[in-house]
Amino acid sequence: MFSFAALLLIGSFLRGTGLRCVIVALGFIFVSIFCQSLDGALVVIHAGLVLNWF
Repeated sequence: MFSFAALLLIGSFLRGTGLRCVIVALGFIFVSIFCQSLDGALVVIHAGLVLNWF
């Protein structure tokens, strides 16, 4: 789970999209800690994909 968040952080720096991907990555970490469920993680992943379109 944390490796995916690390990939988002690295991707945000490489692409230069900035703070949005960092917030999504941090949100993924917090949801995975608090929820401990795949559903919460998938929600954050989908939110990240939607945010990347804007």
